[in-house]
Amino acid sequence: DKERFDLNIYKSLAAANGGSSPVVKSTAYMKDAKAPSYDYSIISNSGTSKEAITEGKTVVFTITRSGSGTESKVYGNTINKSAITGDDYEGFSDKEIIFKANQKTVTIEIPTKVDLWKETNEFFNLELYKNVATKATIATGSAFLN
Repeated sequence: DKERFDLNIYKSLAAANGGSSPVVKSTAYMKDAKAPSYDYSIISNSGTSKEAITEGKTVVFTITRSGSGTESKVYGNTINKSAITGDDYEGFSDKEIIFKANQKTVTIEIPTKVDLWKETNEFFNLELYKNVATKATIATGSAFLN
């Protein structure tokens, strides 16, 4: 909201401490800067079926935001698709992801697991949201495994 402060100038320190009226008085007003709104996007090192990584390797998601002037925070969930958390990869829920001021990208590494089944390529998603309560998705990225 709006805030203000006064600048008072006195003839001497004794006048200021003694309760005399200032010689000059000025008031300054300021308001909070509008918090920037960033857009986010996600890519992975295995974002398509042709780029699928071998089970047992690490999926790397790169999250990019549209600006970088201030700190911002988003949250992430891994979402099962044909790949299942616990069986195929190490998933998470409500992971806090912090961008520091002037930082444009953050990487998230997700280990995958080797199983004994011969399968076609599988995949899972990483979804981002700004609010843990509503979990309205703002960006999604995929990771494929073979």
